[in-house]
Amino acid sequence: MDCIDKNMTVPLRICASLLMLWSMTSAAERAPESMWMAQSRLSLMQALQDTHPSIERWEVEALLSDQQLQQLSAAALTKVEVNRLGARSGLRVTLRSQEGKTLQLPLWYAVRGYATVVAAARDIASLESLAPMDGQLAERDVMGLGCEPVLNTDQLAGMRSKRRIRARQSICAGNVESRPAVIRGEAVTVKYLGEKIQLTTSGIAQRDGRIGQRTPVKNRRTRELFIATVSANSEVTIHE
Repeated sequence: MDCIDKNMTVPLRICASLLMLWSMTSAAERAPESMWMAQSRLSLMQALQDTHPSIERWEVEALLSDQQLQQLSAAALTKVEVNRLGARSGLRVTLRSQEGKTLQLPLWYAVRGYATVVAAARDIASLESLAPMDGQLAERDVMGLGCEPVLNTDQLAGMRSKRRIRARQSICAGNVESRPAVIRGEAVTVKYLGEKIQLTTSGIAQRDGRIGQRTPVKNRRTRELFIATVSANSEVTIHE
């Protein structure tokens, strides 16, 4: 592979990167790729790596037919713009033909980017409390997930699911939330703080609540409902 063509000299740093990229592909994959295609691919790779630094391994495939590649194989690249990054990434390249004509071409790539993320270690129900043991590390195509994945099982501590997650399914950050201090249907300690008396009893929360929020609670003995303020984990307070 020659890093210098008739119309353009590629900087030494870019040349070295191109040679490394070229050496990692098979002969069958290298055969149809022209110099400008390799340079375009490198521009895309650099943009992807800058945007997704946690991704460990990339697979990039140009969505051009062999006939198109052969027709453009002798062209020289003069400009490349990255228009879109994702599972389907787009570039706009400006080329100069052997006859000196300027060509502008939209160039699309199928992109897969693999990283170690957290997947569910078991089936997880909607609104279920989570712990680090509920996740396991697995390699996944992050570009195909359509979400920001959880990267460390410790991130599940103190969280709960927002929807059902199947075993081995990647856990998206948007599918979990911090666990409320009080959860509907769970037992809570009820503290009554009066002017001259303080009492402690128990009840059943009728609605999720975070610290400082008011939530209905059912008395476990009388079954009566009352409103209390969430004051700590599994605790509500009534002030008189």
